[in-house]
Amino acid sequence: MKTSKLLTVLTIATVAVAVSAARAAALTTVPMQGPMVHVGIEYAEHDGVPHFHIHVEDPVPMLTPLSLSHPSDQFDNTDPWFGELDPSAEGRAFNRQYGFVLDGGSDPLPAGYGIWIRQLSATPGLEAFRYRTSPDTWSPMFGTDGSRDTLQWNLGMFHPAYTAPAGVGQYFATYQAFLVDADKNPTGVSAQFQLEWNAIPEPTTAIMTVLGLGAAALTIRRRKA
Repeated sequence: MKTSKLLTVLTIATVAVAVSAARAAALTTVPMQGPMVHVGIEYAEHDGVPHFHIHVEDPVPMLTPLSLSHPSDQFDNTDPWFGELDPSAEGRAFNRQYGFVLDGGSDPLPAGYGIWIRQLSATPGLEAFRYRTSPDTWSPMFGTDGSRDTLQWNLGMFHPAYTAPAGVGQYFATYQAFLVDADKNPTGVSAQFQLEWNAIPEPTTAIMTVLGLGAAALTIRRRKA
């Protein structure tokens, strides 16, 4: 990430904290941290040959700690995600914007066939969780904490929760969508795609980073002058 872009992101994050006047609240759900970003998986047959098209929308989601996105709030300590996400515990940055969905333009799958999704690789520190409420669920997926790296997708939309240590950086995960037959055997039809996140630090680190980058930029300008 270029210094100017990083400085802009951190400045926005710092201002968000400075202007926040929200009243303290105990959150009972995990915020998405932004509008939905569709990961459209399209199955198509052209001249009888099956293949996939993957459409990942913009913008790049931000992995953001609760202390920055909701600085006056906290999670209920009885919720299963409390230990990972609450500022009083690990305080990891998180995001749920990516929504995996079967593209509306998909052709019908052959009878009994399915689409599975496998995580092939991920930046160290990036973790994925199956999240839902009623009942509250926070379970590792896509290889996190020794879980299976493959999801037997039911073709319904889902929003994994992704987390990472609170701090500046970029994270990536590479996936493979593949077609399985009625006996759950891979057919050889597949497509790879990559998801990306930017990470934002907790407020104190953000402020110090902005000040440091600003000072460095000023020094460089003075030297050039």
